[in-house]
Amino acid sequence: MSNIAGFGTLEHNVAIALGIWEHLERMLGELYDRLSRVVFTPEKILLKYMSEMCERHAEYIARLYYEYEAMEKRLSPEELREIDKASRKVLRDVEEVYLRARNLLDPLELALAIEEMEKMCDVVRDSYSILREHGDDEAWYIGKLIDMITSETRIRREVLGEVVKRLGSR
Repeated sequence: MSNIAGFGTLEHNVAIALGIWEHLERMLGELYDRLSRVVFTPEKILLKYMSEMCERHAEYIARLYYEYEAMEKRLSPEELREIDKASRKVLRDVEEVYLRARNLLDPLELALAIEEMEKMCDVVRDSYSILREHGDDEAWYIGKLIDMITSETRIRREVLGEVVKRLGSR
């Protein structure tokens, strides 16, 4: 988030954070789906649900990104391209973990890689605090949606931690 804070206006920072978060959720959705396909345990259906949860989160985050009126009114196409460029720069480390994890066959190694990526998703909390500082009514609604998604993410992390324990004990 330190890379984000030095770039542009509040709207730019919010847009970058939301863009990163959307991309992370899509990557996590794919990895949870992959994990659900390589485990042959009772966790399989739960992992599939978590994959679908990530995809649903990504869709809502994309809506926030494109429907946030302040961004639509204030950001030009050139600025949006710059935001995308800044988002990709921040995501490089995460993408390395993701690319490595996509080829893993061992369920425990894959679950540990997902756990590492989940920890990298803390950009969410930073984007939420940016929105809270903004303080208008629209930011409140967006902040509440981010708060709900973050709550589901915490539960998802807890379940993943349990899956990692179970896979490690086999």
